[in-house]
Parts: sequence; structure tokens; C-alpha cells
Amino acid sequence: MNPAIPGSLAAAAILVAICAHAQAPYQPESVLPPKDAGYVLPDGTIQIVGWEDLAGMFARLNALYERTHPGTKLRYVTGNLIAPQHSLIFGETAFAPTGMEFSTSLNSAYRPQVKAPTYSVRIAHGAVQGDAKLGPLAFIVNKVNPLDRLSPGQLLHILTVGGRAPDIVLWKQAGVKGDLGEREIGSYGLPESDHYPSEDPGFGPYLFRDKWGLAHNARNYQMQRTYA
Repeated sequence: MNPAIPGSLAAAAILVAICAHAQAPYQPESVLPPKDAGYVLPDGTIQIVGWEDLAGMFARLNALYERTHPGTKLRYVTGNLIAPQHSLIFGETAFAPTGMEFSTSLNSAYRPQVKAPTYSVRIAHGAVQGDAKLGPLAFIVNKVNPLDRLSPGQLLHILTVGGRAPDIVLWKQAGVKGDLGEREIGSYGLPESDHYPSEDPGFGPYLFRDKWGLAHNARNYQMQRTYA
């Protein structure tokens, strides 16, 4: 008798059991949040403070959750990109659906308050509804721009000031030849800080502070209130 056979049969039996378990239909389990949680409203409704552009997706998710968990009520309160993060710090939301990474300054407030680090669960890029007010960040150039491409480093030194490499103020510093190279680059965008009013207060902290290391916008950078 081959002594390997019993082991093989046992392994096969375990594999079949695992596959059967993996294919079993999902069975929702009753989950009750702490009654004294700040995100539980007086009538027992669970409050979720989230980015307004994700409201459509979470309306469908919440309806599905309520259907599979009878007796559960969820309320989605809309806000900008920063509001869910503030609400999470102070326990006013079960979780914080948002369209940006957790702000570094707010993370420093979250840790001592909650005594634990934040963690993120990524969702699909297509989660933002079709009529969303904001979209993924992009750098847009004029169609007659003489350059085929700009590196991330060049963009940094065009839009900000005070970096280790020289600031790029004139087009010739970016590689443009001739008379056009002597012209000053004109750049536009939302403010570097949420101290200035704009339609996206999360833009400045995310890009200028967290991604560009507390950089300030260049002197020829013209701040706009909207993306349009």
C-alpha cells in the first residue's frame, strides 16, 4: 500500500471542504453598534457622514444592507472631502467615505483622540456618481502647448516655489526654444490652503501639503474658486 495515498485523500477532503465553504451563500449576521456611540442617533439610526459625490453609491449600498439586516437604519449625511474626516475624529460617523487620503494634519488629531491609527479601505474608481461635482485630479494644458510632456518634477517647480531645484518661471526653463521660451508661464488652480474659499477645500491640503511637502504656490499661480 502506498503510504502517500491516505495523506493525499485527507488533503483532497480538506480542499473540497474549503471550496464548499467558499461557495456557500453569504449569511448576514446581526451586528449592533454600541448604544453610546456618537454615530448612533436617538432612534437607533446609524449615521454615516460622507463625501457628497459618493452619496449615490452609498444610497444603494445602504438599501442593500438594510434589506439583508432587518431592523437596521442608516442615514448618509453629505459633506465635502474634509467633513467625513472631522466626523470620524469625533465619533460622529461609523466610517468616513471620502475621495482623498486622510489628511496628515487631521491624522495627527485622530491618533491621540482615538488612541489608534487610521486605516483605509479602497473602493472602485467608478464609485463616484455621474453627476459628481468633483473628479480625479488632473493637470490640463492648452492644446497649442509647445511641449509634448512635462515630468512630475517640472510640474512641481512650475506650480510651487522654494523647492530644492530652481523654480520654473519661464518657458525656456522647461525646454521651450525661441521667443516663446522667454515668456512667463501662466498657471491656474485651486488655492494651496483651505483658508481660501473654493469648491474643493481638500485640494490644497492633499496636493500642496501632503504630496508636495508643504510647498507654496508660485507667485504667478492664479488661485481660482472652482475647477471650471
